[in-house]
Amino acid sequence: MQPQQWYNAAMKIGEGFRQVKQGFDRKVNEFLRGPSGIPMGEPNLPPDVLFTLQYQQARLSKDNLISMVSRGFIDHATTLILNGFDLNRQEQDKASQEQLLNKIIETMISKNPTGESLKSVLLQTLEEHPDIIAPGGKIAQINRQGYDFWRSEHKKKAQEVKGIPRKPVLALIHYHTLLGLGTYVEEFKDSETPLYIFMPGWCVDPTNPDMGYKIDFRAEKKVRLVAKAEQKEDNIVTIIDTRKTGGMEKSVWSILEGKPVEDILIDDRKMLRIAHVPQGGDQSDSLSE
Repeated sequence: MQPQQWYNAAMKIGEGFRQVKQGFDRKVNEFLRGPSGIPMGEPNLPPDVLFTLQYQQARLSKDNLISMVSRGFIDHATTLILNGFDLNRQEQDKASQEQLLNKIIETMISKNPTGESLKSVLLQTLEEHPDIIAPGGKIAQINRQGYDFWRSEHKKKAQEVKGIPRKPVLALIHYHTLLGLGTYVEEFKDSETPLYIFMPGWCVDPTNPDMGYKIDFRAEKKVRLVAKAEQKEDNIVTIIDTRKTGGMEKSVWSILEGKPVEDILIDDRKMLRIAHVPQGGDQSDSLSE
């Protein structure tokens, strides 16, 4: 083969590689955008997670969750793993959930908490539960809107609650509100009042005796399950990420007030929300209902 022929062949091979790269870049760009083509918030989730969210029914595996933890998406992964334990509603999963939540809180309030220490807790948990599957659809929505927005809004709500003169007890509703868990722990860890986490799915399940968790920063064991029958707090404020119909909040307040769900009215003085869902807007923007 003549030199010119070698040159032409090399150029064709190079052009082939260039076209392959362009195709790959287009696919990656699709992953980094939501269904409407709106760029996702920065920093972007790992490519394998984006692929699962878009093409595998948003069912995130252990490997997907490890990828998130390794890339520093600690708040996202914490929310997803805790939610993953709740899918089967089995007692062993509830015990694992309580154990993980206790480790997370202890790490957050330690003298020198770091992202690396939380990473270690989450990675160890994933190694102990290799079959975990977490529903990730809501995380995709959060990522499109931008995590910085949600973190800022959680901070504002924490400070708003701290500024209420009657000093209410705070309760977070549903897993997606736990995206701001670190913010609330930081704001309330020195408080004498506990922090609650209530699960609407538990509240409406007549076979589940529990309604969530109580976090007592002064107790030896920081986290414990709270039974529906023992919930006695009356000076309480709840926070949820978004509200469409208020069904999730009503299911929780039905237990708190001992009334049927249909008798519970939305009261913005004690039922706070992070963001609004416009009437008639895109229902996919709701992160809770």
